[in-house]
Formats: sequence, C-alpha cells, structure tokens
Amino acid sequence: MAFLQILAAVLLAGGPPNAAITAKLTLPSEARVRGTELELMSLASVECADAATRERLEHHSLGWAPAPGYSRSLQRMQVERDLAAAFPGVQLSITGADACRITPRTQIVSASVLVEKAKAELATLFAGRETTVRVTGALADLEVPDAREKTELQARIDRRELRGGAWSVPVQVWIDGALYQTAWAGFTVELWAELPVLVRDVARGELLSAGHVETTRVKVEGDTPFAALDALALSGSVAQRDMARGSIVTDRDVKRAQLVTRGEPITLEVQKGSVVARSMVTCAQDGALGDTIQIQTADKSRQLVARVVGRSLVRIEL
Repeated sequence: MAFLQILAAVLLAGGPPNAAITAKLTLPSEARVRGTELELMSLASVECADAATRERLEHHSLGWAPAPGYSRSLQRMQVERDLAAAFPGVQLSITGADACRITPRTQIVSASVLVEKAKAELATLFAGRETTVRVTGALADLEVPDAREKTELQARIDRRELRGGAWSVPVQVWIDGALYQTAWAGFTVELWAELPVLVRDVARGELLSAGHVETTRVKVEGDTPFAALDALALSGSVAQRDMARGSIVTDRDVKRAQLVTRGEPITLEVQKGSVVARSMVTCAQDGALGDTIQIQTADKSRQLVARVVGRSLVRIEL
C-alpha cells in the first residue's frame, strides 16, 4: 500500500526530478586554432553524456580568433563565466591551465592565384571582345587563417562598363563563409572594336549623312565609344561642335531630329528577307533616326523593341 502511494505521488508530481547535466573540459596552456571565430572545441575536448548539450558546448563561440601574426590569451575564469551564463542548467567542471595562449593556424594564398582569379573576372566581362590584358604593380602573397571548412576566392567587378585603360579588380578571400580580406589586382586593358568614325573633319552646324562615317578597327579608351552613332543614326543630324577626322560621334556631339513621339501611333515593319509585313503600333518612347525604342502592339498585349528608320516608322528585322 505504501508503495502504491509513493508511486501515485511520483506520477502526480510529473516523475522523478531530472538528473543534472554535467560536463567536463580541460583548458590547455596553448592552442593553435583554425578559422576566424573561436569555438570551445578548438581549445579542448568536451566530456558530456548528453549528446545535444555536448554539441552545443563544442560549437559555443568564445569570440574572435587571433589574426595571423597575433595571439590571444584566454583566462580560465573568463571561460567559466561565459559558459555559466550560456548554459545555466549545466554543471561545468573546468580544469587545466589558468590561461590559454591562442595562436592561429594559417595558410598562404599566393599572389599568382589572386591575379589569375582577377584575370578570369576580366575575361568574363570582356568575353567576345578583342583585348590585351597586362598585369601592373606587384601583388603580395596573403597569409590568412586556415579554414575549419573551406577557403573561397571571389573576384567581383561592380561597374560592368566595357572600357580600356587601368583596372583595379577586387579579389575577396572568404573563410568559412565569412569575408575576411580583399586584395586588389591591377591591370592595363587595351580594348579594340569595330566602330564608326568620321572620314573627314566636320564643322559645327554641318548637316551629317551616312557618308560621313565608316566602320573601322579602333582602340577604345573609355566606355563612351560603345555609344557611337552608326551611319543610319547619324543621317540628318547636325554637328554641335567641330570634330576631327577619325573621331567617334556620340549622341551628345550632334542634334538629331525626333522622328517618333511617345504615345503616338506609328507604323511597324517586320522584315524577314524580302518579305515585309506592316501593322500599326503605339510608340512607348521618343526616338530619332537609328534609335532602338520600345513599342506597344495595338491591343496593348505585348511590348516589343524596334529601330527607328523614318518618320513615324520603325522596323524589326528577323
């Protein structure tokens, strides 16, 4: 009878009280660690019967890991306070040294690897273009923390304009998924392209035609030459300034007559070989001769891109 009463009392109380979780670790006097963040498992093995608690303890962060060339001293009392606050339900036993001197394990990322990564990014940017790329300046090897999992290099050019001249390409070093350092690789890029240029000197106020330009191979010094006006776009424009033979003409160099107006109905020619079909569309942008603009079908169900070839006339060539 007494046994049944005790059993009933235990059941009503929700079972016997949980046994306290205990954990033990020994702090070494010295430790060499990987990565940029200091985890408890980097210093010592953790003894704990509860697997979930042991895993949490092992991956508990004790702050930053020292950078290459530096060290950090971690006091045992500091570790005890940190773990007691983070694991209030765990009975911790920490033995060993009163302090641990921490130094980083490191790896070398060679300058040649950084340069090749940057060159690959430039090659992607200038794919399909005629270029000559030369390395400028000297890039030093990098000493970085040895990763716990992986080290990645990422070259990222934010401004994607195609231009010749000096380039500085950033190469990011990522350690275990976190950006650690950025190195800058310098290059000189010579860029060549087939572009329309003036065949003779032009005076301000002169009316221009398709015969004023010819397409030739030229060295591209900046990004504006790719906005060069071709023979069609140049026809009927007026020079806004004096220009020398061999110059590339852009929209800011001339005054061009507006041939289509936004919101007005215009004629669309769709040409495939010798076959031409015509329909009425609505102009979605102002445009001059040679401009590529957006148009809208009569039922407003589609937006297309066409080139202005005459007054109130655009064309799509298939």
